[in-house]
Amino acid sequence: MTPEDNSSDALVVIVLHYRGVDDTMACLASIFEDRAAPVRVLLVDNGSGDDIAARLQARFADVAVLTLPENRGWAGGNNEGIAWAMQRGAAFVCLLNNDTLIAPGSFTALLRRSREAHPCLVQPAIDYLDPAEGAQIDPAQWSGYAPLRAGDSVYALDFAYGACLMIPVSVFRMIGVFDERFFLQLEETDFYYRARRRGIPSLCDVGVRIRHAESRSFGGRVTPDKTYYLVRNSLLLAARNAVRPGIAIGVLRRAYWGVSARGALGEKPAAWRVLVWLLSGHDHACAARDGIRDFVFRRFGARRRW
Repeated sequence: MTPEDNSSDALVVIVLHYRGVDDTMACLASIFEDRAAPVRVLLVDNGSGDDIAARLQARFADVAVLTLPENRGWAGGNNEGIAWAMQRGAAFVCLLNNDTLIAPGSFTALLRRSREAHPCLVQPAIDYLDPAEGAQIDPAQWSGYAPLRAGDSVYALDFAYGACLMIPVSVFRMIGVFDERFFLQLEETDFYYRARRRGIPSLCDVGVRIRHAESRSFGGRVTPDKTYYLVRNSLLLAARNAVRPGIAIGVLRRAYWGVSARGALGEKPAAWRVLVWLLSGHDHACAARDGIRDFVFRRFGARRRW
């Protein structure tokens, strides 16, 4: 599973680990089920302080480990992994969340698509880990999306999603790596906008499917910390990329909707309800206010507790 470092198709899969040892071990096991995949695996230990290195040595001795002294977030941790891969002659990297499970053949298929449309960003279709929840990313199921060619499985996207994202190293040389001010959430969206301005498309091959638990490192899909990063970073995203500021309003609506009884009933929240909620003592509302404040005062990176 280890290509020569000087191979023109050398692929490094970067698995970012922050606690969640069992998730990480399951993810790596799914990678190594595909013995024919032309990949080298790097695990970036993002300041976890757990026993992941010892467990890897016992079960996955071929996995390279890069241990960071502190949590650098999704952006910083992956940037360190990208630098490691580039120093070793990788031509492609695939960023992979540790709470994903990969089907055999996935990397080979994504690598083939990446070479065909080079340079581009390529991701698979993504199903939630629980089959009852259906698909998380699948443009074949969305209205307004069509394959690039009739009968093909590749769709153009207007975003990028970092749970599993294959990127040629040449793209990093063109536009740089991830903006570490984001720390967590929307950093790959910012990267997508920068790539798009250089004519680099984002593609999804729905013929490749992986499974994703989502937001295990946050402790769940709806947490105050996640609300904080989404609100602050949506404002940063809008400021950096001249996208409509309404994206932040949409995030606030969804945050309110996600933790309210009306959201559970499927009701669209009126603007005044969102404002009343934002001024309340609800833990998600406090997190949203913190996100707005920190954007205004240009406090980026990891969330600071005051």
